[in-house]
Amino acid sequence: AVINADELCCYMRVASDVTKFARIWRGGQSVEMQMVNGYDIWRSPTCQPFFFGRGLRWAGNEVPVAEAGELLRIDRLVQLQDEGGETVWWVLDYKLALRPEAQGEYREQMLRYRRAVAALQPGEPVRCALINGQGNVIEVT
Repeated sequence: AVINADELCCYMRVASDVTKFARIWRGGQSVEMQMVNGYDIWRSPTCQPFFFGRGLRWAGNEVPVAEAGELLRIDRLVQLQDEGGETVWWVLDYKLALRPEAQGEYREQMLRYRRAVAALQPGEPVRCALINGQGNVIEVT
């Protein structure tokens, strides 16, 4: 695929996320394959609002939070604003497996992250999702 200059600039803005993919992947894939996963995530229409666009109000990578006295680190935390002006916090965690939602421990991890953010942003809506290596956003409820 050919990447134009604008796409390359946007991609570089999320390079820290791609580096995160390379660091956390446990499946024995090459760095090149990990970069493909990162590119797939970045190019995914369902993931794009979490990286750039008019609705992106705030974003952070590797965001430290605490829940029940334990330090946690959120892969990506963003605040999005819809067309009507309503905002919502999204807690995102990268799990490159095809079906990360099948892992029960991931659900509990995400619920802990959501509780931690909700405690820091009382009264504001907080949602959470896993993002797999194909760029699918899998909301955890």
